[in-house]
Amino acid sequence: MNTFFSTLFVAATISSSALAGSPAPYSEAPVVPVAASQSTDWSGFYAGGLVSFDSGELGYGSPGSTIPFVYDFEKNTSFGGFAGYNLQRGALVYGGELAYNSAGSHVAPFDNEAQSFVLDAKARVGFAAGHALIYGVVGYSMTEWTTSTSYSASGLSYGLGLDYMIGEHLFVGAEYLVRDMSGPREDNPNFVGHTALSSAALRAGWKF
Repeated sequence: MNTFFSTLFVAATISSSALAGSPAPYSEAPVVPVAASQSTDWSGFYAGGLVSFDSGELGYGSPGSTIPFVYDFEKNTSFGGFAGYNLQRGALVYGGELAYNSAGSHVAPFDNEAQSFVLDAKARVGFAAGHALIYGVVGYSMTEWTTSTSYSASGLSYGLGLDYMIGEHLFVGAEYLVRDMSGPREDNPNFVGHTALSSAALRAGWKF
């Protein structure tokens, strides 16, 4: 009997030693969820105002010939507004916009003021990244100038822009647009007027 209990005691001691030396069971570290970065939803109607810094050239000439008379617009600050609609598919944002810019600029070397307006119809395609929207523009622009005479011109426009959302609805942005427009002079249809007008605009708008 004593031998039996002695054998049990030795076996229990060996088992305890083996368990004490065995490695602790593996436990996984807690997984901390990573918050997904939120991108702005640019879809929907928007509108706003702009201030534009304009420069370019105004020229006259016969159709099919080199423009012989070219005058520079002095750098000018003008104001306007815009409205448009965006569609969004993932990060891709596309849509259309109309912008109106009322400008008055001196034409060098003359002292007279050249009164004008510029209307831009734009197609925009861009990519949303966080709260920013980077986009390209291609469209059609129309203008009307009045110096010593008047003429209307229209043509291709293109450029680049950046909008940045502040809060839920308000956004600010910047856009650079180049316009290449031409059309006949009103007092002499045999002369064609050509306008190369570049604008760097600061914009602020509201997404509805």
